[in-house]
Amino acid sequence: MQKWKKHFNFSSIFQKATAEVIERKENFYQKFGQEGDDTMEEIIERLREEKLESEGDYYEMGKEEGEDWAKAAHYLDIKAVIEWIDTIRSYPFQTRRTYPDVEGINEYLDNLFEEHELMDCQAYLYDSDHEYNDKFFKGWRVGVEEFWDTVKDRL
Repeated sequence: MQKWKKHFNFSSIFQKATAEVIERKENFYQKFGQEGDDTMEEIIERLREEKLESEGDYYEMGKEEGEDWAKAAHYLDIKAVIEWIDTIRSYPFQTRRTYPDVEGINEYLDNLFEEHELMDCQAYLYDSDHEYNDKFFKGWRVGVEEFWDTVKDRL
């Protein structure tokens, strides 16, 4: 944590995570304690909203992480990732789970999986659809691309 204290507000991250856990627990007890049964449509709508909320968080986290990675990355590594993103876009089913040809990217990605409890490294490596992985990495790619689009014409 000492190494990264200039880059992260750990107190804020902990407070947000704690508040989210408490809110989910309170919502669960509130829903569990209600009298009467929800209709199936009400349950589906609630689950749909919760799914969208959780996916949105992972997309935004991925986007921020991608931008942060790009800010710290070497020029050639950014170019390699941009080419990798273009390949994924051109051949989405053939190259979906490849990694960019960038030194240290495997360790970096492994650390991302460890940091985010709802992501699943095995699902990513074995080409399985996984809603949190997919949203996170879509956001990560957008974060890198947006950073590149901001700086490329000024280099």
